[in-house]
Amino acid sequence: MDRPTPRQLEAFDAIARTGSVAAAARDLGLARDAVDEAVRTLESNLGVALFAPGEGDDLHLSAHGEAALPGALRILAESDALLAAVESVPAAVTSIVMGTHPSIFTLLKQELAAFEDEFSDRPLSVDFDCFIVEQVALAFSEGRTDLALFYALGETRSFVSHKLWNEGWSLFVGRSHPLAARQVVRLEDIAQEALLLSSPTNRLRLLLDTCLVQGGLGNLQVAAELDDHARLVERCRAGEGILPLFGPTAAQTAVMPGIRRLAYAGRIPAIEVRCAVHPKAEADESVQALAEIIRRGTESI
Repeated sequence: MDRPTPRQLEAFDAIARTGSVAAAARDLGLARDAVDEAVRTLESNLGVALFAPGEGDDLHLSAHGEAALPGALRILAESDALLAAVESVPAAVTSIVMGTHPSIFTLLKQELAAFEDEFSDRPLSVDFDCFIVEQVALAFSEGRTDLALFYALGETRSFVSHKLWNEGWSLFVGRSHPLAARQVVRLEDIAQEALLLSSPTNRLRLLLDTCLVQGGLGNLQVAAELDDHARLVERCRAGEGILPLFGPTAAQTAVMPGIRRLAYAGRIPAIEVRCAVHPKAEADESVQALAEIIRRGTESI
């Protein structure tokens, strides 16, 4: 025996209430044939007649119909309760995942706050381990990131991106260093100096090395390789070498006591801060709005 369907039970109930197939069809907004077929199928599955003929087209419940109707109404009511319970659950809130570096994030606090005020229904989650091209490409391929603000050296090949601004390099020495007092420092002036660099495992190190090579500083000796910025600054202050920095870290270091920014006349390629949106998020109005707010907010950088 097949279980009765909601349509069959609704047709059964409607005929019982209205007294005819025609009236039940009007009540349900269905064709008469559809209501008639639903009830006939239900009767066939149950193996009993649910209605007895009256005058004309009128129908009234048979003894089996009288016995079956309360159960049918109960099933319909439970179905309605099930639908109501499901519909009462709030839709899941999907956060926007943005990959970036803490230094980039710091510069965009005002723009991100403006987005959160306007789109309070879309919380923003930040992945601070996604800030170079290779990491962004991997995050996009795995679907972990909707939008990324990252460091790069020009156009990206594996995904579409656009430049937001450039981060220029600064070279720092201790105030007692012989080059600190120079009005202009040229490449030949620092050819015999040593560099203070981040460790080889630092994820920004490849960008640093590439910029130094392209700027003609790739052959300089290395005095230290550390990921402890405070220790690098101390060694720089002590005159142990030249400390190359970019972005907010450079701005913060420039005002530290005992440190001098060199008036370097050479050219070191700038690092670009770029923005990319995951292809699947291009139709997401909130993600597009976030990208636009960031673009407008960084026009003056």
